[in-house]
Amino acid sequence: MDYTTLKLSVIYQPKGRAAEYAPLACNLYMGCEHGCKYCYVPAVIKKTPAEFWSAPFPRSMAIFPKIEKDLQKLIASGVRSPVLFSFSSDPYQPAEEYIGHTRNALGIFQRYDYPACILSKGGMRSLRDLSLLAAGSQVAASLTFDNDADSLKWEPKAAMPQERIDALAEAHSQGFFTWASLEPVIDPAQTLELIRRSAHAVDHYKVGTWNHAAGAKAIDYASFLSEAEALIRSLGKTYLIKDDLEKFRAA
Repeated sequence: MDYTTLKLSVIYQPKGRAAEYAPLACNLYMGCEHGCKYCYVPAVIKKTPAEFWSAPFPRSMAIFPKIEKDLQKLIASGVRSPVLFSFSSDPYQPAEEYIGHTRNALGIFQRYDYPACILSKGGMRSLRDLSLLAAGSQVAASLTFDNDADSLKWEPKAAMPQERIDALAEAHSQGFFTWASLEPVIDPAQTLELIRRSAHAVDHYKVGTWNHAAGAKAIDYASFLSEAEALIRSLGKTYLIKDDLEKFRAA
């Protein structure tokens, strides 16, 4: 569906690579304290990584009535596609604990009984608002490394890998559809191990590559694609191979 015809204000239809993750999204923060060194957003919004990591700020309070109006338009049009939080930041970065923008937005979603999709590296922080999620909502986490040392090096203020998996397991046990974003894939062996370790907690995997990085050229993504696909299938899970990885498939 082309959601642009609805003339939404702050909920929007992602384009390009982002469209592979969700049909609709909403960004509540600009900037993110997790400090992920592979993050593409600083370059997009023309900030240095240090600026992006050190000064996350919430969007204006005016966003909330706009969210409400957008939900009214979606519901009137018969749309019930979950809205993803978010692409430009993490909805459960540490600042959420005292700012509460994600919680406030989900309160509106709850009032309209409209599903959301939470994508976070916040670990247990991402569970605090599960009671606000409407039927059909999804809980997701980005899984990048299988050990704390690499995670601390590359994503220093995000939750550690096992905590993210544990958070997915808890959401899964409460009946939510869960998925894992396997992107960027910086160390294919670690990504494969993450699939094994998270299978009990994850319904669906979205598998990509490592974009805009010189180091990615040395990775054998063709072999990784073959191994990841075989592993996920053996575990009985559904999955999406993102376009950037799909192009490495052998003819």
